[in-house]
Amino acid sequence: MNTANFITFESLLPDDSVYSSSGDVEIPDGKNLAASIQQALNCTGLKVSEPAQHSFYGWRMNVEDAEDSFSLLLQCPGPWLLICEIKTFWLTRFWKGNKALEAFSRRVASSLTSVSAISSISVQTQEAFLCRENADTKSV
Repeated sequence: MNTANFITFESLLPDDSVYSSSGDVEIPDGKNLAASIQQALNCTGLKVSEPAQHSFYGWRMNVEDAEDSFSLLLQCPGPWLLICEIKTFWLTRFWKGNKALEAFSRRVASSLTSVSAISSISVQTQEAFLCRENADTKSV
């Protein structure tokens, strides 16, 4: 899939993760950031669910516009990563191709500019993201 649906960015918000007494992550970092993203997207007319914890490493939100349903997964592997996924019926996805997902991803990235704590926003394909991650690993 050569769809630009990976959004990376930096955030100035403080770490809000919660750890157990044994040091395990109970609540991952990014809860306040996810709420800020939710609010920014709601202001653009999208219908966005409350952020829900996704496993031990991130936050998931469901998003609806007039025609399609999407999912956002926020996680922090270095810079923040927001993965956009389309959830519309498979036949509709087939007819629309990846255009709806890429347009949505760019709309989300544009909305992130309204959050003052977010900077260095980049929209890229999964392949480009993984190549960058591999290059960063090799240079360490």
